[in-house]
Amino acid sequence: MTLYYEERSRNNIAKLATNTRKKAREWFDWCCENGIEILVYETIRTKAQQSANVANGKSQTMRSYHIVGQAFDFVMTKGKTVDWSGYKTATAKKAIAKAKSLGFSWGGDWSGFVDCPHMQYEYKGYGTDKFTADTPTTTKKTGKQGVYARGNLNIRTKATWDSTTAFKVPVYYYAQILWDTKQGDWVQIEFQGKKGWYKPNFKDYWFEKDPCIAYICTADVNFRKSSKWDSPVAQKKKKGDTVRMVKKAKNGWLEFGLTNGVIGYILNSTKYVKKK
Repeated sequence: MTLYYEERSRNNIAKLATNTRKKAREWFDWCCENGIEILVYETIRTKAQQSANVANGKSQTMRSYHIVGQAFDFVMTKGKTVDWSGYKTATAKKAIAKAKSLGFSWGGDWSGFVDCPHMQYEYKGYGTDKFTADTPTTTKKTGKQGVYARGNLNIRTKATWDSTTAFKVPVYYYAQILWDTKQGDWVQIEFQGKKGWYKPNFKDYWFEKDPCIAYICTADVNFRKSSKWDSPVAQKKKKGDTVRMVKKAKNGWLEFGLTNGVIGYILNSTKYVKKK
């Protein structure tokens, strides 16, 4: 799925301070992957712009997180149409919940002055997130490089964010970067015989080494959607199936990358899984 305002949103997110930018990209990537249409219409703001907002009642403080690059404003969309009343929809609630899980505070939760478009990432406090440029991708690499997806990535038909999706690379799956085929800061990606375009930024989109460790199921296992037994089943695996452990999770559980990019959790016990 291609979001009408995707390229505009990504260009705005790129203006944020370093850690806020990283978290905002992770959130926006998740929205794109899940077909949630959003426009990020404002990020960085000057003191003069903020002063004008305070004067006309759009804001109540000169200590805005927009000034220090730690906030963005968004609105729900459908194609070209923006929906300023859409913050209470089920889709918006999912997007807002995801942003909160990444550490953002939502202005819609505020008392008194409620600001539904507003998301801010407080990091270590006001003004603590510094501005550093994205690390430029090396242009000296040639040939093919094997990589692993950091998220469920929509690989594009052309070297632009607003082009259609050619195919998806599920999270933790192996693909190859074709360094000899480039357009600007985009490169061609090959996955299971298919080719498309994506950016090669390793910190944002790709692991250079397999982040997973091979485990084997010692019984039929119901992997959960979160690290607790009453969580819904994410995926089922049979005794003897090989699965890839990503990292240790909460409460003594392990996180696994399962089939088709599904993430699942199971208690770290040889009753269920063990290293292969």
